Amino acid sequence: MPKFSWYYPERRHLTWGETRRQGKWRFVVFNGVIRWGLPMFLVMACAPVYFGLPYRADTAGYYWVWQSLLWMAAGACYGLGVWLTSERCFLKHQPVSS
Repeated sequence: MPKFSWYYPERRHLTWGETRRQGKWRFVVFNGVIRWGLPMFLVMACAPVYFGLPYRADTAGYYWVWQSLLWMAAGACYGLGVWLTSERCFLKHQPVSS
């Protein structure tokens, strides 16, 4: 039985086992692009246009395309990074079968 630490408890290990069965790319798209990239797009791209926070953005024709591509790519990188980190911890704590 592997020894779990305070930063990687057994409950997280079991939860990640269920998550990884659904697949890497589903995780990257759902948790990275949708759950992280979309809120970041709304805050970082829409707030300057509609509220002028922290600056007033000029919305040229390419602004929305550029911002959406930027935050989709950043969300995908974030999701992939979380996947790789979680997968490394999961495999490190897998019991060795002989």
